[in-house]
Amino acid sequence: KKSTFLLPDKNVPTDRQTIAIEAKEVLNWTSKEINTLLGRAVFDPAIYGTVRFHHRSVREYLTAKWLQRLLEQGNKSRREVERLLFANQYGEDIVISSMRPVAAWLALWDNGTRLRLREISPDLLLRYGDPSSLELEFRKTLLKRFIAQYAENVCIGDFIEINVLKRFADPELASTINQLFSDYETHEKLCIFLLKLVWHGKIDGAIIPAK
Repeated sequence: KKSTFLLPDKNVPTDRQTIAIEAKEVLNWTSKEINTLLGRAVFDPAIYGTVRFHHRSVREYLTAKWLQRLLEQGNKSRREVERLLFANQYGEDIVISSMRPVAAWLALWDNGTRLRLREISPDLLLRYGDPSSLELEFRKTLLKRFIAQYAENVCIGDFIEINVLKRFADPELASTINQLFSDYETHEKLCIFLLKLVWHGKIDGAIIPAK
């Protein structure tokens, strides 16, 4: 849970050293190579001999790629990796709050994580990561699961950003959306969410039912 890195061979105040990562302990690289890496645009300009990622989404993405590699190479068991992402609270499976974006990114490349997220917290696959990378058939089942939870007030869809809806939407979702309009026609907030999806996704096949 540290997001700051120490630049090699710099005099850094002690209080900042304790909250930062020593890059040399992580990478078996020369000081020049590390300075080149930490000078890339994904990092903010150095302050007091330290740098940090410019945006947390970069850190979340890279963390997910690291977990993916651990799974694929067999360096860690699936149980060990999932322990970083999921927990059981009062008998209910949840996604650890600080790891929600990471789990959503990992789900793009790992089917086990993807299926578990769809059941536990489908909204995360809409809020984080890249919904446009999800296979169409999975998007259909994900939308149904999300709507089912939405109808039960388990999660609220108002926080789904417009640009995310655009990435998630696809003309081939029309039949699924039309069925959901029919199944939940008396649920006002849910229908508003579906209308936003049709509008921002420009899903022509769902325009007439939407009216």
